[in-house]
Formats: sequence, C-alpha cells, structure tokens
Amino acid sequence: MKKLILLFVLGIVCLNLIVAGPFGIDMGQSLETLEKNGLNPVLFSENSPGYYSVSPKYTHSEFETYLVRIDRDEGVFFIKGIGKDIQDSGYGVNTQSHFNDIRKAIDGTYGHSNLESYLFPSSIWDEPRDWMMAIRQDERVLLAIWEKSDGSFYPGDIESIYLAADATSSSIGYLAIDYYGKFYERLLEKSKQVAAEVF
Repeated sequence: MKKLILLFVLGIVCLNLIVAGPFGIDMGQSLETLEKNGLNPVLFSENSPGYYSVSPKYTHSEFETYLVRIDRDEGVFFIKGIGKDIQDSGYGVNTQSHFNDIRKAIDGTYGHSNLESYLFPSSIWDEPRDWMMAIRQDERVLLAIWEKSDGSFYPGDIESIYLAADATSSSIGYLAIDYYGKFYERLLEKSKQVAAEVF
C-alpha cells in the first residue's frame, strides 16, 4: 500500500513538472499567484503597463532578465527571457553558436522549429565581418519559431515561441526568447482598449 501511495505521489510530481510552463511560470497565473509563489513581480516600466520583471524559480544561465505580461482578469499571457551579453567578433560566431545551442535545447521540449536566417537585400552590412552590425541595425534576421499545430502538446497553454539573436554593438550579442499564450492576440487588443479609456 505504501508503495502504491509513493508511486501515486511521484506520478503527480512528475506530471506537474511536465505541464509546468517556461521558467516555472504558467500562462494564466495572476499577479497575486506570482507574488505568493515568490517570483517578486515588479512593474517593469510606467510606460509599459502590464509588464512585470520576475525572479522565476527555474532560470537558465544564458538569460538574466525575465518579464511577464499580465492581464488583470486572465493573468499571464506573455513570457520573455532576455539573454546575457555574449562577447563576439564582427562575424557573430559566438552569438550564432549560443543561438544554436539554445534552439537545440528548446527543440528537445517543443519539437522541431522553423529557422529564419537572412540579410535584407538593401543592407550595406553584407560582408561576413558585418554580421553583428547587420543584426544590430535590424538588417539581418536569425530567428527560430515554434508554432503549435494540431495534436502537438505545449506545456502551460503556449501557442508559439520565438528565439532571436540580437546585438547591442559589433562585439556584444545576446539572445531573447518570447513565449506567447493562446489568448495573446485577444488580450493584446484588450490592453489597447483599456489604454484608450483615458481619452
């Protein structure tokens, strides 16, 4: 009997781990729940209502800042991780390597991603040594996309995921990852309507 109880409890624990959202945050969690769970949500900016910086239970060494966007009625509907600085050369070898490692790790959880990697035709940053500057100037894209399809299972009511490489200079890159909840578009429109109520 004790063994059966133990197996039952272990099953519940494992199930909770499986269905937990990214960084231990679930879509739909309220601000109060985040506070109760010790994530210490703090309003990120007065100019960005609904965005909170959080201290999640589960973090990754590649990322240093974690944000959520919260609807006052329906809770979290967007989760973002912003990466640490990556020291690099103009060729972007290190940034691309970090991107590929994280993409592979996320593929292991959510399945195969679609890769978008291209330089805009009109860009002047078209030499191999200009890779970082092209990313910095938003003239190059390195992006992996996971989109939920019929029959697929994404933990925590996630609809899509975007992993992007970016740069703050020709020698410093970083990664950013965005998780979109299944009601993101509707709640984004709702937030715009709420903001317009001041007029």
